[in-house]
Amino acid sequence: MKHRFLFCLLLILPMIVSCSRKEYDISEGFNKDLTLFEEEISVPLGNIAPITLGSGLDQLNQIAGLGDALAGILKVGDDDNLFVESIGTLFKINAYELEKQMADPNVAQIWNTGYEAGYPAGAASMFAMFGLKPSNQKVAITVDNPLKVDVPATSAASYNYDTDSGDETVNIPELSSFTFKKRTTEQEVVTLVIPETVTNAVNFISFTDLALSLPANPTSKISDDTGNLFFAINYRYTCNLAVGETFSFPGNDVPVHAAKLPVAKFKVKKFEVTLEVENTVPLALTVSDIKALKPKENESDADVVNDNVKITTGITIPGGTLESPANAKFTLAIEALEGTLPDIDGLLLNFALKAQPGLGVTTLSAKQGIRIKSASAKLTDGITIPLN
Repeated sequence: MKHRFLFCLLLILPMIVSCSRKEYDISEGFNKDLTLFEEEISVPLGNIAPITLGSGLDQLNQIAGLGDALAGILKVGDDDNLFVESIGTLFKINAYELEKQMADPNVAQIWNTGYEAGYPAGAASMFAMFGLKPSNQKVAITVDNPLKVDVPATSAASYNYDTDSGDETVNIPELSSFTFKKRTTEQEVVTLVIPETVTNAVNFISFTDLALSLPANPTSKISDDTGNLFFAINYRYTCNLAVGETFSFPGNDVPVHAAKLPVAKFKVKKFEVTLEVENTVPLALTVSDIKALKPKENESDADVVNDNVKITTGITIPGGTLESPANAKFTLAIEALEGTLPDIDGLLLNFALKAQPGLGVTTLSAKQGIRIKSASAKLTDGITIPLN
Protein backbone atom coordinates (compact mmCIF):
# COMPACT_ATOMS: atom_id res chain seq x y z
CA MET A 1 0.00 0.00 0.00
CA LYS A 2 2.77 2.45 0.85
CA HIS A 3 4.13 2.21 -2.67
CA ARG A 4 0.80 3.28 -4.12
CA PHE A 5 0.59 6.35 -1.90
CA LEU A 6 3.98 7.46 -3.12
CA PHE A 7 3.46 6.51 -6.73
CA CYS A 8 0.27 8.51 -6.93
CA LEU A 9 2.26 11.65 -6.15
CA LEU A 10 4.92 10.87 -8.68
CA LEU A 11 2.76 9.67 -11.52
CA ILE A 12 2.34 13.19 -12.86
CA LEU A 13 6.06 13.97 -13.02
CA PRO A 14 6.86 12.06 -16.24
CA MET A 15 4.28 14.23 -17.97
CA ILE A 16 6.79 17.07 -18.05
CA VAL A 17 8.36 15.34 -21.03
CA SER A 18 5.07 15.35 -22.92
CA CYS A 19 6.64 17.59 -25.53
CA SER A 20 8.21 14.43 -26.98
CA ARG A 21 4.76 13.22 -28.05
CA LYS A 22 3.92 13.15 -31.75
CA GLU A 23 1.75 16.25 -31.65
CA TYR A 24 4.79 18.23 -30.50
CA ASP A 25 7.15 16.70 -33.07
CA ILE A 26 9.31 19.42 -34.65
CA SER A 27 12.01 17.17 -36.06
CA GLU A 28 11.70 18.38 -39.69
CA GLY A 29 13.11 21.62 -41.02
CA PHE A 30 14.91 22.91 -37.92
CA ASN A 31 18.48 23.10 -36.67
CA LYS A 32 19.74 20.08 -34.76
CA ASP A 33 19.52 21.98 -31.48
CA LEU A 34 16.63 24.29 -30.75
CA THR A 35 16.40 26.38 -27.59
CA LEU A 36 12.92 27.45 -26.50
CA PHE A 37 11.52 29.56 -23.68
CA GLU A 38 14.64 31.53 -22.78
CA GLU A 39 13.12 32.78 -19.52
CA GLU A 40 10.39 30.45 -18.35
CA ILE A 41 7.04 28.98 -19.34
CA SER A 42 4.16 27.46 -17.41
CA VAL A 43 2.42 24.48 -18.97
CA PRO A 44 -0.92 23.11 -17.66
CA LEU A 45 -0.84 19.34 -17.44
CA GLY A 46 -4.50 18.70 -16.68
CA ASN A 47 -5.78 16.20 -14.16
CA ILE A 48 -5.72 12.46 -13.65
CA ALA A 49 -8.20 9.86 -12.45
CA PRO A 50 -7.97 8.75 -8.80
CA ILE A 51 -5.38 6.17 -7.82
CA THR A 52 -7.28 4.08 -5.28
CA LEU A 53 -6.53 1.50 -2.64
CA GLY A 54 -8.35 -0.97 -4.86
CA SER A 55 -5.97 -0.36 -7.77
CA GLY A 56 -3.09 -0.70 -5.33
CA LEU A 57 -4.31 -4.11 -4.21
CA ASP A 58 -4.41 -5.22 -7.84
CA GLN A 59 -0.66 -4.60 -8.06
CA LEU A 60 0.43 -5.96 -4.68
CA ASN A 61 1.88 -9.07 -6.29
CA GLN A 62 4.42 -6.86 -8.06
CA ILE A 63 6.07 -6.10 -4.72
CA ALA A 64 8.54 -8.91 -4.03
CA GLY A 65 8.03 -10.93 -0.87
CA LEU A 66 5.60 -8.95 1.27
CA GLY A 67 3.34 -8.07 -1.65
CA ASP A 68 2.49 -11.68 -2.46
CA ALA A 69 1.69 -12.39 1.18
CA LEU A 70 -0.56 -9.35 1.53
CA ALA A 71 -2.37 -10.13 -1.73
CA GLY A 72 -3.37 -13.49 -0.25
CA ILE A 73 -5.06 -12.04 2.84
CA LEU A 74 -6.25 -8.56 1.81
CA LYS A 75 -9.43 -8.59 -0.26
CA VAL A 76 -12.28 -6.32 -1.37
CA GLY A 77 -15.84 -7.10 -0.33
CA ASP A 78 -19.09 -6.57 -2.22
CA ASP A 79 -19.46 -3.28 -0.33
CA ASP A 80 -16.01 -2.18 -1.61
CA ASN A 81 -14.56 -2.25 1.91
CA LEU A 82 -11.20 -3.91 2.47
CA PHE A 83 -11.28 -7.08 4.53
CA VAL A 84 -8.89 -9.68 5.88
CA GLU A 85 -9.68 -13.37 5.57
CA SER A 86 -7.99 -16.34 7.20
CA ILE A 87 -8.98 -20.00 7.09
CA GLY A 88 -7.74 -22.72 9.40
CA THR A 89 -8.49 -25.68 11.64
CA LEU A 90 -9.27 -25.77 15.36
CA PHE A 91 -9.41 -29.55 15.69
CA LYS A 92 -8.62 -32.42 13.35
CA ILE A 93 -8.11 -36.17 13.73
CA ASN A 94 -8.09 -39.13 11.36
CA ALA A 95 -10.98 -41.55 11.99
CA TYR A 96 -8.56 -44.50 12.17
CA GLU A 97 -6.38 -42.69 14.72
CA LEU A 98 -9.47 -41.76 16.71
CA GLU A 99 -10.62 -45.38 16.83
CA LYS A 100 -7.22 -46.43 18.21
CA GLN A 101 -7.70 -43.99 21.08
CA MET A 102 -11.12 -45.38 22.05
CA ALA A 103 -11.15 -47.46 25.23
CA ASP A 104 -13.16 -50.21 23.49
CA PRO A 105 -13.90 -49.57 19.78
CA ASN A 106 -16.62 -52.27 19.85
CA VAL A 107 -18.76 -50.16 22.17
CA ALA A 108 -20.45 -46.85 21.38
CA GLN A 109 -19.04 -44.21 23.69
CA ILE A 110 -18.35 -40.56 24.38
CA TRP A 111 -14.80 -39.69 23.37
CA ASN A 112 -13.31 -36.58 25.02
CA THR A 113 -10.59 -34.69 23.17
CA GLY A 114 -9.69 -32.53 26.14
CA TYR A 115 -8.63 -28.97 25.24
CA GLU A 116 -8.45 -27.64 21.68
CA ALA A 117 -7.72 -24.08 20.52
CA GLY A 118 -6.89 -22.05 17.46
CA TYR A 119 -5.84 -18.51 16.57
CA PRO A 120 -8.03 -17.31 13.70
CA ALA A 121 -7.13 -13.60 13.60
CA GLY A 122 -3.40 -13.78 13.04
CA ALA A 123 -3.43 -11.56 9.95
CA ALA A 124 -5.65 -8.94 11.57
CA SER A 125 -3.36 -8.92 14.60
CA MET A 126 -0.41 -8.19 12.29
CA PHE A 127 -2.13 -5.08 10.93
CA ALA A 128 -2.98 -4.04 14.47
CA MET A 129 0.72 -3.47 15.12
CA PHE A 130 0.48 -0.42 12.83
CA GLY A 131 -2.71 0.91 14.39
CA LEU A 132 -5.21 -0.63 11.97
CA LYS A 133 -8.30 -1.82 13.79
CA PRO A 134 -10.58 -4.77 12.96
CA SER A 135 -14.25 -4.04 12.44
CA ASN A 136 -17.20 -6.26 11.54
CA GLN A 137 -15.39 -9.34 12.84
CA LYS A 138 -17.00 -12.69 11.99
CA VAL A 139 -15.93 -16.28 12.59
CA ALA A 140 -17.72 -19.05 10.70
CA ILE A 141 -17.33 -22.47 12.37
CA THR A 142 -17.66 -25.53 10.13
CA VAL A 143 -17.18 -29.28 10.73
CA ASP A 144 -16.13 -32.33 8.71
CA ASN A 145 -17.47 -35.84 9.32
CA PRO A 146 -16.18 -38.83 7.31
CA LEU A 147 -18.85 -41.23 8.64
CA LYS A 148 -22.23 -42.10 7.16
CA VAL A 149 -23.89 -41.46 10.52
CA ASP A 150 -24.38 -38.30 12.55
CA VAL A 151 -21.98 -37.71 15.44
CA PRO A 152 -23.36 -35.46 18.23
CA ALA A 153 -20.86 -33.34 20.16
CA THR A 154 -20.72 -31.13 23.25
CA SER A 155 -18.17 -28.59 24.40
CA ALA A 156 -17.52 -25.54 26.53
CA ALA A 157 -16.37 -23.17 23.78
CA SER A 158 -15.31 -19.53 24.09
CA TYR A 159 -13.37 -16.77 22.36
CA ASN A 160 -10.88 -14.36 23.88
CA TYR A 161 -9.80 -10.81 23.05
CA ASP A 162 -7.64 -8.07 24.57
CA THR A 163 -8.94 -4.94 26.29
CA ASP A 164 -7.17 -1.91 27.74
CA SER A 165 -7.40 -3.47 31.18
CA GLY A 166 -6.48 -7.06 30.30
CA ASP A 167 -8.32 -9.70 28.31
CA GLU A 168 -11.90 -10.92 28.16
CA THR A 169 -13.35 -14.39 27.53
CA VAL A 170 -16.81 -14.81 26.01
CA ASN A 171 -18.69 -18.13 26.02
CA ILE A 172 -20.12 -19.49 22.75
CA PRO A 173 -23.46 -21.15 23.70
CA GLU A 174 -24.10 -22.23 20.09
CA LEU A 175 -21.24 -24.73 20.44
CA SER A 176 -22.32 -26.23 23.76
CA SER A 177 -24.22 -28.85 21.75
CA PHE A 178 -23.92 -29.42 18.00
CA THR A 179 -23.75 -32.23 15.46
CA PHE A 180 -21.18 -33.48 12.97
CA LYS A 181 -23.72 -34.33 10.29
CA LYS A 182 -23.06 -37.44 8.23
CA ARG A 183 -20.96 -37.25 5.05
CA THR A 184 -20.24 -33.56 5.42
CA THR A 185 -17.28 -31.33 4.60
CA GLU A 186 -17.29 -27.77 5.89
CA GLN A 187 -20.82 -27.99 7.24
CA GLU A 188 -21.52 -24.64 8.89
CA VAL A 189 -22.45 -24.87 12.55
CA VAL A 190 -22.49 -21.20 13.51
CA THR A 191 -21.18 -17.82 12.40
CA LEU A 192 -20.04 -15.75 15.34
CA VAL A 193 -20.62 -12.01 14.93
CA ILE A 194 -18.22 -10.24 17.26
CA PRO A 195 -19.75 -7.06 18.78
CA GLU A 196 -18.39 -3.75 17.47
CA THR A 197 -17.54 -2.88 21.06
CA VAL A 198 -14.66 -5.37 20.67
CA THR A 199 -12.03 -3.11 19.11
CA ASN A 200 -9.19 -5.65 19.07
CA ALA A 201 -8.85 -8.81 17.00
CA VAL A 202 -10.02 -12.11 18.49
CA ASN A 203 -7.02 -13.74 20.18
CA PHE A 204 -8.16 -17.35 20.09
CA ILE A 205 -11.11 -19.73 20.15
CA SER A 206 -10.94 -22.64 22.57
CA PHE A 207 -12.88 -25.84 23.23
CA THR A 208 -12.80 -27.22 26.77
CA ASP A 209 -13.98 -30.83 27.13
CA LEU A 210 -14.87 -31.27 23.47
CA ALA A 211 -16.68 -34.63 23.45
CA LEU A 212 -17.91 -36.70 20.48
CA SER A 213 -20.63 -39.35 20.83
CA LEU A 214 -19.10 -42.06 18.64
CA PRO A 215 -20.75 -45.21 17.32
CA ALA A 216 -19.16 -48.61 17.84
CA ASN A 217 -16.40 -49.40 15.32
CA PRO A 218 -16.50 -45.93 13.69
CA THR A 219 -14.10 -46.82 10.87
CA SER A 220 -16.58 -49.41 9.61
CA LYS A 221 -18.94 -46.53 8.97
CA ILE A 222 -16.59 -44.43 6.89
CA SER A 223 -18.57 -43.12 3.95
CA ASP A 224 -15.77 -43.27 1.36
CA ASP A 225 -12.35 -44.86 1.96
CA THR A 226 -10.89 -42.74 -0.85
CA GLY A 227 -12.45 -39.50 0.34
CA ASN A 228 -12.30 -37.50 3.54
CA LEU A 229 -11.07 -39.54 6.53
CA PHE A 230 -10.96 -36.74 9.12
CA PHE A 231 -13.16 -35.30 11.80
CA ALA A 232 -12.43 -31.60 11.90
CA ILE A 233 -13.62 -28.26 13.25
CA ASN A 234 -12.63 -25.41 10.95
CA TYR A 235 -12.88 -21.63 11.01
CA ARG A 236 -13.16 -18.85 8.45
CA TYR A 237 -12.32 -15.51 10.03
CA THR A 238 -13.10 -12.20 8.32
CA CYS A 239 -12.92 -8.59 9.39
CA ASN A 240 -12.81 -5.19 7.75
CA LEU A 241 -9.77 -3.00 8.32
CA ALA A 242 -10.18 0.44 9.80
CA VAL A 243 -7.71 3.22 10.53
CA GLY A 244 -7.54 3.76 14.25
CA GLU A 245 -6.53 7.03 15.87
CA THR A 246 -3.12 5.56 16.81
CA PHE A 247 -2.14 4.49 13.27
CA SER A 248 1.43 5.50 12.50
CA PHE A 249 3.89 4.38 9.85
CA PRO A 250 7.25 6.06 10.59
CA GLY A 251 9.53 7.72 8.08
CA ASN A 252 11.28 5.37 5.70
CA ASP A 253 13.41 5.75 2.58
CA VAL A 254 11.58 4.01 -0.23
CA PRO A 255 12.85 3.80 -3.84
CA VAL A 256 10.18 4.39 -6.49
CA HIS A 257 11.65 3.17 -9.78
CA ALA A 258 8.40 3.74 -11.66
CA ALA A 259 9.09 7.49 -11.54
CA LYS A 260 11.58 7.60 -14.40
CA LEU A 261 12.28 11.04 -15.87
CA PRO A 262 14.23 10.89 -19.16
CA VAL A 263 14.91 14.63 -19.24
CA ALA A 264 18.59 14.76 -20.23
CA LYS A 265 17.81 15.23 -23.93
CA PHE A 266 15.90 18.45 -23.20
CA LYS A 267 18.93 20.11 -21.57
CA VAL A 268 16.81 21.84 -18.95
CA LYS A 269 18.42 23.08 -15.76
CA LYS A 270 15.34 23.41 -13.60
CA PHE A 271 11.61 22.81 -13.57
CA GLU A 272 8.81 22.99 -11.07
CA VAL A 273 5.68 20.88 -10.90
CA THR A 274 2.69 22.20 -8.97
CA LEU A 275 0.02 19.69 -7.98
CA GLU A 276 -3.41 20.11 -6.46
CA VAL A 277 -4.61 16.82 -4.99
CA GLU A 278 -7.71 15.41 -3.33
CA ASN A 279 -7.31 12.68 -0.71
CA THR A 280 -10.12 10.39 0.45
CA VAL A 281 -7.86 8.01 2.40
CA PRO A 282 -8.07 8.69 6.17
CA LEU A 283 -4.30 8.94 6.43
CA ALA A 284 -2.13 12.05 6.47
CA LEU A 285 0.93 11.69 4.24
CA THR A 286 4.15 13.61 4.79
CA VAL A 287 7.07 13.39 2.36
CA SER A 288 10.05 15.02 4.04
CA ASP A 289 12.76 14.30 1.49
CA ILE A 290 13.08 13.28 -2.16
CA LYS A 291 16.32 12.34 -3.88
CA ALA A 292 16.97 11.47 -7.52
CA LEU A 293 18.46 8.09 -8.42
CA LYS A 294 21.07 7.55 -11.10
CA PRO A 295 20.39 5.21 -14.03
CA LYS A 296 21.67 1.65 -13.51
CA GLU A 297 23.77 -0.41 -15.84
CA ASN A 298 22.18 -3.60 -14.49
CA GLU A 299 18.85 -4.16 -12.72
CA SER A 300 20.65 -5.91 -9.86
CA ASP A 301 22.86 -2.88 -9.13
CA ALA A 302 22.28 -0.99 -5.89
CA ASP A 303 20.42 2.31 -5.95
CA VAL A 304 22.73 5.34 -6.12
CA VAL A 305 21.60 8.87 -5.30
CA ASN A 306 22.50 11.58 -7.81
CA ASP A 307 23.93 14.36 -5.63
CA ASN A 308 23.91 16.81 -8.56
CA VAL A 309 20.11 16.86 -8.56
CA LYS A 310 18.36 18.91 -5.91
CA ILE A 311 14.65 18.35 -5.22
CA THR A 312 13.05 20.90 -2.93
CA THR A 313 9.87 19.77 -1.26
CA GLY A 314 7.88 19.68 1.93
CA ILE A 315 4.78 17.72 1.02
CA THR A 316 1.96 17.30 3.50
CA ILE A 317 -1.37 15.88 2.38
CA PRO A 318 -4.07 15.64 5.06
CA GLY A 319 -6.27 12.58 5.27
CA GLY A 320 -9.91 12.62 4.24
CA THR A 321 -12.89 10.36 3.58
CA LEU A 322 -15.15 9.59 0.64
CA GLU A 323 -17.78 11.84 2.19
CA SER A 324 -15.35 14.62 3.11
CA PRO A 325 -12.24 14.69 0.89
CA ALA A 326 -9.14 16.61 1.97
CA ASN A 327 -7.34 18.92 -0.43
CA ALA A 328 -3.74 20.05 -0.68
CA LYS A 329 -1.55 21.99 -3.09
CA PHE A 330 2.24 21.79 -3.27
CA THR A 331 5.18 22.38 -5.58
CA LEU A 332 8.21 20.24 -6.38
CA ALA A 333 11.31 22.05 -7.65
CA ILE A 334 13.86 19.85 -9.45
CA GLU A 335 17.19 21.45 -10.30
CA ALA A 336 20.63 20.50 -11.54
CA LEU A 337 23.29 22.00 -9.28
CA GLU A 338 25.76 21.95 -12.18
CA GLY A 339 24.93 21.88 -15.88
CA THR A 340 21.56 20.53 -16.97
CA LEU A 341 19.39 17.79 -15.53
CA PRO A 342 20.40 14.20 -16.31
CA ASP A 343 18.03 11.30 -16.81
CA ILE A 344 16.50 10.29 -13.50
CA ASP A 345 16.05 6.55 -13.01
CA GLY A 346 13.73 6.83 -10.05
CA LEU A 347 13.22 8.67 -6.81
CA LEU A 348 14.13 7.91 -3.20
CA LEU A 349 11.47 9.22 -0.85
CA ASN A 350 11.33 9.56 2.90
CA PHE A 351 7.70 9.53 3.95
CA ALA A 352 5.49 8.95 6.95
CA LEU A 353 1.81 8.07 7.34
CA LYS A 354 -0.38 8.92 10.30
CA ALA A 355 -4.07 8.78 11.12
CA GLN A 356 -5.77 12.07 10.33
CA PRO A 357 -6.82 13.64 13.65
CA GLY A 358 -10.54 14.05 14.13
CA LEU A 359 -11.72 11.29 11.80
CA GLY A 360 -12.02 8.60 14.49
CA VAL A 361 -12.05 4.94 13.43
CA THR A 362 -12.62 4.85 9.66
CA THR A 363 -13.07 1.69 7.59
CA LEU A 364 -10.79 1.42 4.57
CA SER A 365 -12.50 1.20 1.18
CA ALA A 366 -11.16 0.20 -2.21
CA LYS A 367 -12.70 3.42 -3.54
CA GLN A 368 -10.55 5.61 -1.30
CA GLY A 369 -7.54 7.15 -2.97
CA ILE A 370 -5.71 10.22 -4.17
CA ARG A 371 -6.81 12.24 -7.19
CA ILE A 372 -4.67 14.84 -8.88
CA LYS A 373 -7.18 17.60 -9.58
CA SER A 374 -4.79 19.80 -11.52
CA ALA A 375 -1.12 20.02 -12.35
CA SER A 376 1.19 22.41 -14.11
CA ALA A 377 4.88 22.48 -14.93
CA LYS A 378 7.05 25.61 -15.01
CA LEU A 379 10.22 25.30 -17.06
CA THR A 380 13.02 27.80 -16.40
CA ASP A 381 16.32 28.74 -18.01
CA GLY A 382 15.08 27.56 -21.38
CA ILE A 383 14.66 24.09 -22.76
CA THR A 384 16.83 22.70 -25.56
CA ILE A 385 15.49 19.87 -27.69
CA PRO A 386 18.09 17.91 -29.66
CA LEU A 387 16.58 16.87 -32.99
CA ASN A 388 18.19 13.68 -34.19
